[in-house]
Amino acid sequence: MKNKTPKSQVQATRRWEEKNREHVRKQNYLRTARLYFRTYADDDDVGELLDIYKKENPNGKKTDKCWR
Repeated sequence: MKNKTPKSQVQATRRWEEKNREHVRKQNYLRTARLYFRTYADDDDVGELLDIYKKENPNGKKTDKCWR
């Protein structure tokens, strides 16, 4: 099957990805984390990851919500 996306669009996408490496990296991590949670995580894994989030992630301290 031939790729239907124009070559110029593919090149533009690659240039954008090169300019926005951090954004692309974060999106890849998010996609992987979601896949792990949906497919493999059990209750112990979720609890451990939430503890790590609360203790080590500066974004975890921004909210008063209880995740458990």
